[in-house]
Amino acid sequence: MRQLRGQEYGTAAVDLFYVTSIEELAVKLLSSLLENRTGTYQKTVRSLRGFQEWLNHTTWHAKLGDLELGLTLTAATLDPLVLLETAIATAERLAQSQGRRMIILFDEFQEIERLGGEALAKRLRALFQQQHATAYLFLGSQPSLMKAIFADRRQAFYRFATLLPLPAIDDAAWKQYLTERFSAFGFTITASALEWLLEKSGGHPYGVMNLAYNAYFLASVQNFPTISADLMFSAFRKTLDTLDPVYNALWIELHRIPHADAVLEAIIAQQSPYRLPLSKTVVSRALRALIQSSILEKGSERGQYHLIEPLFKEWVIQRE
Repeated sequence: MRQLRGQEYGTAAVDLFYVTSIEELAVKLLSSLLENRTGTYQKTVRSLRGFQEWLNHTTWHAKLGDLELGLTLTAATLDPLVLLETAIATAERLAQSQGRRMIILFDEFQEIERLGGEALAKRLRALFQQQHATAYLFLGSQPSLMKAIFADRRQAFYRFATLLPLPAIDDAAWKQYLTERFSAFGFTITASALEWLLEKSGGHPYGVMNLAYNAYFLASVQNFPTISADLMFSAFRKTLDTLDPVYNALWIELHRIPHADAVLEAIIAQQSPYRLPLSKTVVSRALRALIQSSILEKGSERGQYHLIEPLFKEWVIQRE
């Protein structure tokens, strides 16, 4: 997105995980879109009132030019859905006025269910498919929910997008990135510390970044210029402590699935869950539920399963 912006494309991005309402979604989208005209604006705008104040700022008002009339918004006349429709129409208007295509990225798109459910999804699809100069990208951290949104014929977005699983980031790329990032903050990291970080995180981005941040934090507090394997082990313990409330809530939720804990522990122990003293039907049902909950994923071989978050696996092992 950064590479495309400013060339023959305009771009906008909204992370739905941090959005609490349809109005906030519309405002965030409008703000991101108008940065193509005004440049980056750092203030967080969450409401129509805040957005109006942003528009009325002399600098931005002058830069909007021909879009000014199309963005005369009042709280009295616009409900959240109309505001969202205005934002989506603005994307197309911007693209056409600038003679280039617009690319809009929605991150954590599975959160659309929380924001407005089926009614909102249907309205968005109807608006999206009318546009010719705007393309949409959808990201999500829960693969099963994303598949349901775009592959279930009962869903509003059925076959609207092409499903493209992102490949794993290889260790060499992670090592280069982490070495450069630590160096930018004045730290070096040993080869053994890097290996240990990637082993415990499994290369999962969420785990890698949590471990890296805690290693940086401890090195800063203790004034250590080098991040060693020993310091990384301390960062690992701190990371598990930090994630304990999150993983504990997940563990409680997991217990709502009959026998899911036993099935998960068998997989962690690299044993076949079908060898448990449970019926195959019960085991199969638990496996399906764990996959739908984005806790497990199927491996490349028949009957093989992996935890999506390796750090959650480490947390389960530590608590036993």
